[in-house]
Amino acid sequence: MGSRLPLAQLASPDSPLWETRIGALLSAIVNDEKETKHLESLEGAESRLRLFQIDLLDYDSLVAAVNGATGVFHLASPCIVDEVKDPENELLAPAIKGTNNVLTAAKELGVRRVVVTSSISAITPSPYWPADKVKNEDCWTDVDYCKQNGLWYPLSKTLAEKAAWEFAKEKGLDVVVVNPGTVMGPVLPPTLNASMLMLLRLLQGCTETYENFFMGSIHVKDVALAHILVYENTSATGRHMCVEAISHYGDFAAMVAELYPEYNIPSGGLVVSHLLPKYRFPISMGSSRRRVSSPVVSLLFSHHPLLLLLLLITATCPTVAALSSSNFPSVSAGASEDKGKVALDLYYETLCPYCSNFIVNYLDKLFDSGLISAVDLNLIPYGNAKIGSNATITCQHGPVECLLNTIEACAISVWPDLIKHFSFIYCVETLVYEHKYAEWETCYDKLGLDATPVTECYTSGYGEELELQYAAETNTLQPPHEYVPWVVVDGQPLYDDYENFISYICEAYKGTTLPNACSALSLNTIQKKKRNTRAPVCYREDATKLFSSRIRSAITSWLDRS
Repeated sequence: MGSRLPLAQLASPDSPLWETRIGALLSAIVNDEKETKHLESLEGAESRLRLFQIDLLDYDSLVAAVNGATGVFHLASPCIVDEVKDPENELLAPAIKGTNNVLTAAKELGVRRVVVTSSISAITPSPYWPADKVKNEDCWTDVDYCKQNGLWYPLSKTLAEKAAWEFAKEKGLDVVVVNPGTVMGPVLPPTLNASMLMLLRLLQGCTETYENFFMGSIHVKDVALAHILVYENTSATGRHMCVEAISHYGDFAAMVAELYPEYNIPSGGLVVSHLLPKYRFPISMGSSRRRVSSPVVSLLFSHHPLLLLLLLITATCPTVAALSSSNFPSVSAGASEDKGKVALDLYYETLCPYCSNFIVNYLDKLFDSGLISAVDLNLIPYGNAKIGSNATITCQHGPVECLLNTIEACAISVWPDLIKHFSFIYCVETLVYEHKYAEWETCYDKLGLDATPVTECYTSGYGEELELQYAAETNTLQPPHEYVPWVVVDGQPLYDDYENFISYICEAYKGTTLPNACSALSLNTIQKKKRNTRAPVCYREDATKLFSSRIRSAITSWLDRS
C-alpha cells in the first residue's frame, strides 16, 4: 500500500498539483537504499516525491514531514507474521502512540483531513456480535477476546483506530478511516509484505491447519483508490470497510492451486471445518472488475495539493481478515459462475463519434453472436473529461456531453442488469451516431423504460458523484489512456486495434468450452480483420498537445539537418 498509493497519485496526469511525501519509517529502512529505490524510479517522482526519515514514536521527526501538507494518509502500522515476543513494544506502542503522534502533528500544523488505514481486524474477531446480523462498520473487534487469545495484531489495530476516533472527537480533526481486508496483488517493493508472504508460504507447500479460518480479500489497487476517494470526497465520514470477497482459507488454497498448478500446493488437511458455502461475497468496493457502485460508501474524487504518506514495510497481516464461522454470519453471493469470463472494459465519452461508432457497429456483436456469455462487460462513460479545482467536470465535447455521460452513468447504476442498461446506452449512442443526440430522451419510450430513476439520479447530484468515481478510475489507469474509445481486455489495452476486440476476447478466454462465436467460421463473419490503418480515436487534449509537440520537434530537427 505504501508504494501503490503514491504510484496512483503520481500516475494521474490530471493531478499536477499533487506532491507526494513519504516518511520512510525506522532508520533500518532508510539506510537500506533498495527499500526506497523503486519509489524514486516512479514516473513523476523526481519533481513530486519527497522522502523523509521518521519514527512514529518520535514526534519531532513527524513534524518535519507533515509541515505544509494539506492531507495525511497514515498507513503505517507494524505487522509481525511469526510469534510476537513483546506485544507492547513490537505492536501496541507503535500503533497507538504512533497514531496519536501523527494526528497531533496534523492538528498542530493545520492539515485538512487525515485518512487512517485501519483494518478489518478492527471489526473482527467479535464473537459476541449477534449471529443473525451481518458485520459492517458498526462492528468492533472484541478487545478482551484478543487479549485472552494473544491476537496482538487485531488488538493493535482496534486500539489504534479507537484512539484516532477519540482524538478526532476531542480535538476537532477531520479523520476518515479505511478498513481493508487481506490486501493482495502485484508487489512493488523489493521485499514481500505479510499478506503476500502468506501466499508465498502456500506456494512453498505450507500445510498448517486452520480452524474455521475465513479471509476477506481485496486488490491492492482498489485499496489505494479507496484511500484517494475518501480523502477527496468531502462528504465521506466514519469507517469504510474495503473487502471484495469472503472465502474460506481452504477455498483460497484451492483457487491458488488452480491458478498455479506447477506448484505443490496441498489440497487437503488445511482446514478442520468448513461451515460456510464457497466464495461468499458480502460487499464490493472497487473490485478487480472495477465496478463503481458500492453498498457501503459513495466516493468522490477531485484534486488537492500536498499529501503525506507514512510508510512501513507492511500494513496488512494474514490475520487481518481471519473470520471464524462463529462470528461471521451468512452473506449474499455475488460472484460470476463462469471463472473463465473475460473482462472487457470500455472507457468512452458519449459525443466522440468514434465511441458511438464502436458501440453501435462493433460492441453490439457481443450480443448478436452470443459471445456476451463469456464476457464481463464494464462501461465507463467519462473519457477525456477533466476535473477542475472545485470538482467541476469539463467535457471534451461540451456541456451536452457531460449531460449524456452522466445520464449513461445513472442508467448503469439504476439498471444494473447489463442487457437493460446497454440497450439504453445503445439507443442513445445510435442517436449520437446519426447526429440526432438531442432526441436522446425518446429512448425511454422506445425501450419501454421508466425515466424516473435516471432523472432522480441526475437531478439529485448522485450522477455527478458517479462521474467523479469514473474519473478516479479513468485517471488511475496503468498505462494511462491516451484517447477514446479505450478498450481493455483482461487488463490489457488494445490501443488502436480496438475494433478487433473479439479476437482478443477469444484468445483470452480460459473457460472449459470455447464459445461458438470464437470458432473459425464465426470469426470470419463477425470479426474485423487486423488492418494496417489505425482505427480512428478522440485524443485527450494533453495527448494531442504532446503529439503536436513531437511533430514540431521532428520538423525542426529535419530542417536543422537540411
